[in-house]
Amino acid sequence: MRTTTEPLDVDRDLGRLHRWVTHPRSVFWGMQGASVQQVAAEYRRIADDPHHDAFLGRVDGEPAFLVERYDPACSPLAALPELREGDVGMHVLVAPPEGEPRPGFTDAAFAAALDQCFADPAARRVVVEPDTRNDRIRAKNVAAGFVELREVALPGKTAMLSVCTRADWERARAVAHLAPEPMEQAQRRLVAKAIAEYAHERLLAPRRVGPDAYVLDGPGSTYTFTARVHALDHWVVDPGSLTRTVAGRPAPVDAQDLVAELAPRLGIPRPAAAHLPRGGRVDARLLGVEAAQLDRDGRRPAPRRLPGG
Repeated sequence: MRTTTEPLDVDRDLGRLHRWVTHPRSVFWGMQGASVQQVAAEYRRIADDPHHDAFLGRVDGEPAFLVERYDPACSPLAALPELREGDVGMHVLVAPPEGEPRPGFTDAAFAAALDQCFADPAARRVVVEPDTRNDRIRAKNVAAGFVELREVALPGKTAMLSVCTRADWERARAVAHLAPEPMEQAQRRLVAKAIAEYAHERLLAPRRVGPDAYVLDGPGSTYTFTARVHALDHWVVDPGSLTRTVAGRPAPVDAQDLVAELAPRLGIPRPAAAHLPRGGRVDARLLGVEAAQLDRDGRRPAPRRLPGG
C-alpha cells in the first residue's frame, strides 16, 4: 500500500472530515454530534495555529486518514514534567471502513502518521494521550514502540500519556511483519504452498468435493480450500480459501502444525518431527519452498478534544 500525506484543505475536505469525526467508531475523537459548521471552525482554528497542523492521509491515492501534529508545550500537556525538548504531539484518525476490510490498512495509516511526525530532524519523540478506555489504539501505540508512562487528567477524559522515540519506532517497524495480521497471511501462504508441493509429489491426496473445492484430512486437523490443478499435477492452492478445523472447531492455519501433524506421510522421522516448532518460525526448507518463491507469493483536546487516538 502506498501512503501519502498532504496539508488538510478544510474547504475541499469538510464533508468527508465531518463524516469521519462524527462517525460512531470515532467516539474517542471527541466530536460526536458536532455540526458541519463546528467541524469547519475547529479545523480552521488549527490551520491558523502556528503550533498545530492537520494533514489528510491517502492510501493508494484515496483519502483514508487524518493526522494532527502539535507542539505539546503549547497544549494542555504543557505543565507535565515528562515533556522534553524535541517532543511532537500526534493524533491519528483512520477513516471508518467502506467495503471489505483491507489487511494492514490501519497499520499503514499509523506508520504514515509517525513518519510525518519524525520527518522533522528535530523531532526526538512522539507524544500521544489516548483515552484510557480506548484499548484498541493503546494496543496499536504499544505495537508501534510507544511506552505508556502514566494516566493524566485532561479536559474531558483520563488519558494514558505515552511516548515513542525515533529509535523505538525504527525497531518496531523492523519487526512489523511479525504482527498478527502479516503473520496470519504468511502462514496461509506457507500452508497453501506446502499442500500444493506435497500434492504434486503425491505425498498428500486431497479429496475433491466440488468444482475446485478440496478437503485434506489429517490425523487431527481437516483443511478445506479451493485449488486449480494443471497438467502434470501442478497445484495452485488459494491461500485465502484455506480453513482448518480441529475436532470440528475452527483453528489457526499454521505451517508448523501442518508439517508436524503430517510428518509420517511426508517421510519425516518422528524424532525430527517432535522437535518442529509450533506457532512460531518455521524453516521454509521443511516445506520444500525456496525463499525466492515465498517472496513472490509472499486524542485531541476535549471538548476541543485531546483525542482518544
